[in-house]
Amino acid sequence: MRRATPAADHDVVQSALCNARHMNDDGSRSPIRSTIVSVSGRQAKDGRRGLPKVSEIEFSDEVGNTTRAAVVPNTAHRKAGEATLENVIQAEHFALCPICFEQPADSDEHVPPRGLGGSIMTTTCTRCNNAFGARVEAGLQDWFDRMVRIRYTADGDPRPFGATRALVLQTDDGKSLLLPEKGSDPGEEFSRRMRTAASLEHHVSQPGEAEVRNGVLKSAYLAACLHLRGVPHVDSAKQIRTELLGVVAARSRADLKVGPHARTLRFFRTGKPAGIPLALLRNKTMESGPSWLLSLAGTLIVEWPFPEIDPATRRLVASSPASRSSE
Repeated sequence: MRRATPAADHDVVQSALCNARHMNDDGSRSPIRSTIVSVSGRQAKDGRRGLPKVSEIEFSDEVGNTTRAAVVPNTAHRKAGEATLENVIQAEHFALCPICFEQPADSDEHVPPRGLGGSIMTTTCTRCNNAFGARVEAGLQDWFDRMVRIRYTADGDPRPFGATRALVLQTDDGKSLLLPEKGSDPGEEFSRRMRTAASLEHHVSQPGEAEVRNGVLKSAYLAACLHLRGVPHVDSAKQIRTELLGVVAARSRADLKVGPHARTLRFFRTGKPAGIPLALLRNKTMESGPSWLLSLAGTLIVEWPFPEIDPATRRLVASSPASRSSE
C-alpha cells in the first residue's frame, strides 16, 4: 500500500484500505488494493483519530481507476426539522438510582455514553450502569460510528478468526464498501490464513436493534429527568423504567427486548462534533417531527420522551389526567 498525499487520518486508514471490501450483489466481498488520494472526517470530542471519524475517502486502484466513498447520510424521515435552543440542561446527582429506585446512585453516568460525545451528567447505581455498559453500549457505539462487525472463516473450519469492526461506506455509484478497522497485517497467523486459505468467508453482523434503541432510550430518559430536576411519576416514565429494567435483568445481549417506548422513540445522528452536553430544543417545523427535542451532546437528537409533561413549563399538559410528583 502506498500513500499518495498526506491527510489527517491517512496513518490510520492506509493499512486498513488494503483489506477494504466491496459488498457484491451475491453477498461475497472483493478486496480492493488501492492508493489513498484523500481522506476527510469529523473530529472526536477529545481529538482522537480513527476509522469512525472518516466521513469520506477517495482512492485509486492498481490500474488508475478512482473511487470515492462516503458515510451513508441520514435519511430524510429521521430528521425532525429546524429547532431552536430553549434550555441548557444542567448536571445533577441523584441520591437514589433513577432507573431501579432500589440502590444508591453511586456510579457516574455519561449522558449520552462517552463514545457518543457525552459528559458525566448524573449518577445511577453500579448495577444499572454496568448492565447497560455490558449489554447495550457496544452495539450503540457501532451504530453511531456506522460500523459493523466482521469475522472470517476458512476452508470449512467453523472457528472464526480475525474479528474486527468495519466502517460502512457507500460509493458514488451506490455500492457498499467495508473499511476494516484493523490494518492489512494485524498478525502473523491472520496474514498466513488469509494468504493460504483455499476458500475464505466473511461474516458481517449489524448492531442489534435492541442494543441501539435501549441505549438511546436510557439517555433520553436520563436527560429528560435532569431537565425536570427529578423523576416524574407519569405513566410514560414508569413504562420506560420497566423497559430499562428489562435490560438490567437480561442475562445476555441475546435476551434483550425492544419495548414499545424504545421502538417508537424517534432519534437521529447529527453528524456534528460534540457541543453543549445536554439541551432542550423546540422544533420549529411542527409538521415534520415532535414539538420538543433533546440534544444529547449535539451528536444525537431524540424526541421528548414524556408526552404527559410540557417541558417548557415542567407541568402536566392540560389534556393529561395523570398527576405528577418528583423525587
